[in-house]
Amino acid sequence: MKKTWSVVLVLAVIGMAGYGSTKAYSADKTVIYKASMYNISNVTHFTSKVEAKTADGETVDLTNYDKTRFETFVGEQGTVMVQTVILMDDQTMVYQSATPKKYSEFDKMRKNLGSAMDQIAKFMKHKKKTQLKLK
Repeated sequence: MKKTWSVVLVLAVIGMAGYGSTKAYSADKTVIYKASMYNISNVTHFTSKVEAKTADGETVDLTNYDKTRFETFVGEQGTVMVQTVILMDDQTMVYQSATPKKYSEFDKMRKNLGSAMDQIAKFMKHKKKTQLKLK
């Protein structure tokens, strides 16, 4: 009887060995956007911003601009170059650059940036995926 229990115990331990194992994925994670590749494996902080370059070279943060504020700003400045930017620790990715004349164009740029940030967040959560192509 003791021999039978010993055999059962050994078989149980062998059978359970596969259940407790964890898989470690250590492949580098990269984001490809336009003609650039960014290694984001060790990035600890992702953030984004929307900024404008005025005619005199000043950079203005437009991240929290609503319709009235944006239209006032463009009315005062004339044509401005707006960039949506993704910051990844020490790396900067210019996501879009344009000269929006209407708030709807500016708002679309912000929505596109939000979508890209969502894609990056999902990608970082997925352990097996190693490459993200942003559009």
